[in-house]
Amino acid sequence: MSFVLELLPNELLLEIFNYIQPIHLHRAFFDLNSRINSLLQHDHQWKIYLWTNCSNYKYLCQHVLPIFWKQITYLSVRTHDLEARVPLLNFVNLKSLVLRCDYPYDFIFPLLLILKQLTSLHLLTEHYNSCDHSQLLTHPTLKRITLINVCLTEFNFKQIESIRSSNIEYLKIKPCSFINLNLLLRHLPQLKYGNFTLPARSMRYPLVMENTTIFNLIYLKLDVISLEFNHLKQLLSRVPNLIYLSFASTSNEFFIDGHQWQCLLEKLVNLKMFNLNMKNWYNKATDEIKESFKTKFWIDEHPKQI
Repeated sequence: MSFVLELLPNELLLEIFNYIQPIHLHRAFFDLNSRINSLLQHDHQWKIYLWTNCSNYKYLCQHVLPIFWKQITYLSVRTHDLEARVPLLNFVNLKSLVLRCDYPYDFIFPLLLILKQLTSLHLLTEHYNSCDHSQLLTHPTLKRITLINVCLTEFNFKQIESIRSSNIEYLKIKPCSFINLNLLLRHLPQLKYGNFTLPARSMRYPLVMENTTIFNLIYLKLDVISLEFNHLKQLLSRVPNLIYLSFASTSNEFFIDGHQWQCLLEKLVNLKMFNLNMKNWYNKATDEIKESFKTKFWIDEHPKQI
């Protein structure tokens, strides 16, 4: 039995298009007929992965981008390609941007203001950059930011104290010093979801804890190399509405005491899920430490995970 794809309603065609790579979508469907062209040019939301070493890079730049600028809502690209072959000015409806950053990359920050629909930014780098990342936090439409340095060089937030307004609701930073974490929580009042990796050098400077209460934060994920339990206790005392807490540390034995955690978590009255990852240390723990996680608090009262 033959099947005619064009008999499908527009809604199903658009759903099918979402599973086809842009280059194949263009080659197979563009200029097939006026109906398909209209769907591709006006209704389909294009997601473009544009890497210089990609075999389809030249084709995408020459045939796809010039036609569908306005329909591209997701773009993944290297920073050195932006102004040369991929001008940001054309992406008037871009909502999500993934940047693989070459050194230096601070030129990109002012350009982001052109993107009036941008809500999500993912920045990945392998280099140290002394530029001030605080300005990203004040972008008028951004709600989600992910900053990752694969070499674990910390991001700079020189002017964070000057932030007066921010719409950021989701923030992931790897790595993030505990001092920067402390300041970020203070100056991002709309933050609901936080995911932070604290490196070993995170506590190299004297720490002055903030007393500001963060009412909107409901999700917090921490991956810790070096941190004192007392500092964690002070931090969590500022997030009374926390619903989900995830804590991982593969090189710090001070967080493998169930009684300490119980005293800490009992104060988080809204907490519904706790995920503790201490695999490397649990196998070395004494029977006494293991028994501390077998109390009624851990087994019966709360759906927490270890």
